[in-house]
Amino acid sequence: MGSLGTNLLGVMVGGSKFDVPIEDIYALKGREGIIYVSPSVSGDAIARAAGNDHETTVEGVTPDYSGLRSVVCQSGRFIDELDMEGRFYVALIGTTVADELFSRTNVVGEKLLMLGREFEIVGVLEEKGSTGLTDDDDRILIPVTTAQRIFKQRTPRLYYFGTETTEQVDGAQIALEQFFKQRVRDPDDVRVINQNQIMDVVDQSLGILTSMLAGIAAISLLVGGIGIMNIMLVSVTERTREIGIRKAIGAKRLDVLMQFLIEAGMISTLGGLVGLGLGVLGASALTVILGMNFTVSGDIGLMAILFSLAVGIIFGLSPANKASKLRPIEALRHE
Repeated sequence: MGSLGTNLLGVMVGGSKFDVPIEDIYALKGREGIIYVSPSVSGDAIARAAGNDHETTVEGVTPDYSGLRSVVCQSGRFIDELDMEGRFYVALIGTTVADELFSRTNVVGEKLLMLGREFEIVGVLEEKGSTGLTDDDDRILIPVTTAQRIFKQRTPRLYYFGTETTEQVDGAQIALEQFFKQRVRDPDDVRVINQNQIMDVVDQSLGILTSMLAGIAAISLLVGGIGIMNIMLVSVTERTREIGIRKAIGAKRLDVLMQFLIEAGMISTLGGLVGLGLGVLGASALTVILGMNFTVSGDIGLMAILFSLAVGIIFGLSPANKASKLRPIEALRHE
């Protein structure tokens, strides 16, 4: 979500009566730290080029959109003021659109047909990937003035604003709410979306999910640890005579203790390696199925193995301690 733009505010205006001159919207730049302003007009369209058709989203934006949404061209240029003033038919396309239409991304200068007009491709957007079910590379950007003409939308109903710092977002939100709500019949027709607030909600949701998963993992580790402890207790019982022989020929209590702790640690570490392997395979499968990049960090993998080792040692301590305390004579008599 951060890659879509920080310090971002979106204003959506509903209802039937909203006719504010676009110049008044641009005049908001400079108030409460607002440094970016970009009205947006969007719609769906079928683009045609090189004998291929592709249905995608077309969005009309301004030059400020690049700074607002962290949009960068990997080749070509972004929309400029001359495109806006002349309502030129120029377009920037995402990598998905380029692949679908041309099977390549070096397409600056090529033409495409869309909405009954011919557009010149002046830039290809840098690849961003997918967020959830949305492909951020499957879109076409055109000047907002051109979009107003072809979508027959005199007054945009969606506006993006960006502040210089995160601390200025809340003040800008209040100023925008006052500005827009004074210009509509029903204040409920105006909705101001704060990107930081959305990210806070997502963080809280992820925190709850993380806590739930941590609880499940804790229960799993407890069950696994009890299993290791029972296995080691059985092992101590079955190897009582072996322990007695070792002690009779000079093994110290610490030697027996370390023997069983090492065995318990090896069992749990082996289980951790198997689990880590299944996790890597699962991440690879999800990457292919969902088209999203799931990776397992090397640091996290190492932490998981060390944690598995610690669980084995902790739960193997009681059986190992029991084995180390056996008296040689009693151990040798055991059958």
